[in-house]
Amino acid sequence: MENKRIFIIEDDANLLYGLESQFAADDFELETSTGEEEIDEIMSNLRDFSPDYIILDLILPKVDGFEIIKKIKADDELN
Repeated sequence: MENKRIFIIEDDANLLYGLESQFAADDFELETSTGEEEIDEIMSNLRDFSPDYIILDLILPKVDGFEIIKKIKADDELN
């Protein structure tokens, strides 16, 4: 059985570390972002990784989490 894939977008280093540790211990494949990238780069990384789940902080340094949600819903590959 293939491991589930989770993409975590979180700018708080402590929270990100805790989530990474927990999901890695449960054998999930992980990709992370601190939200420092522009929205197009985040979307490209999401498409490349093709996650089963996304954990998204709504308040990020460069982009609004709600904008990411809108773009995910509008993207046929990710929706």
